[in-house]
Parts: sequence; structure tokens; C-alpha cells
Amino acid sequence: MPLSLIGTRENPLTMDQIVKVLPKDGGYHYLASPYSKHPNGLHAADWEMKRVAGFFLRNGVPVFSPVVHSHGVAFGAGIDPFSHDIWIPLDRPLMDAAASLVVVMLKTWETSKGVGIEIEEFERAGKPVLFVDPHYSGWLDVEMARIVETFPDRIIDEFGESK
Repeated sequence: MPLSLIGTRENPLTMDQIVKVLPKDGGYHYLASPYSKHPNGLHAADWEMKRVAGFFLRNGVPVFSPVVHSHGVAFGAGIDPFSHDIWIPLDRPLMDAAASLVVVMLKTWETSKGVGIEIEEFERAGKPVLFVDPHYSGWLDVEMARIVETFPDRIIDEFGESK
């Protein structure tokens, strides 16, 4: 079945399903997710996407997350993390090179300007756009508990302080 026919807005895939259907060769998959409109702030958006991207990577699926890549860069280099005028042109070559788009349906994804632009770019290019619901059966909560249990001395709060 073509990727474009699975993982739709109306019938998204679960995290376990999507790692089984995405090709593990032939390029990477671009992860779209809300950032500036995340209900718990920028650091929470980054933390959640680190968990999501890590799950794909642990399952052998190559992915690129602009949130994971750019959040630390923005804060470390003093670049405006909210500016679409800065980030979209920088992300465009990465969108062009990606095999598909995976929309990670975190809260507020529907109102995210960046996610909307990313969907438009991939649809215009005729590339697959898949949707995954990381909230299905509490996946995000379970994943965070796994990380805390595995690395209890390395958990860092949103202000960069070790807990």
C-alpha cells in the first residue's frame, strides 16, 4: 500500500504502527510538530520531540526533527526561535531532501503555522504526508517514564538544571 494512503488526519497511525511502515532506507523522514504554539512552551515542545525522534531512531527509522535540531541552536546562538522568516528558509532544503513528512499530532498541531507550511511543501512536491498520534494509549507518558527509569540521574528540567 502506498504511504500516501495510510496514516491520514482522520485515521492516524500509532507510534508502533508507523515505525513498521516507514522505509528504513532511501532517505530520512521529516518530523513536523508544533513549536511556538505548544501549550506548555518551547522547552516542552523540544522535550516531547526528542522522545518522539528517539523512538524512531531506536527502531531504525531515520528522521529529522527541525524542533530537536533548532531549539538548542536558537537558544545557544541567540537566534529568534519564533521567526518563520528565519527558520522556514533554513528548513526548506531539508524538506526538499526528505523522503516523506510525518506530522506528529501533538496538541496544537492543527493551528501551527510551521506545520501548515510543511504540509503544503510536501503536498506540492508530491511526497507522502503521514500522520501519527503520539497520545494514543498514553505513549508519551509511558515513554517519559521509561527515560526517567533508564537515566534517573540525567534528566534535565526545562531550565537546563539536572534533577
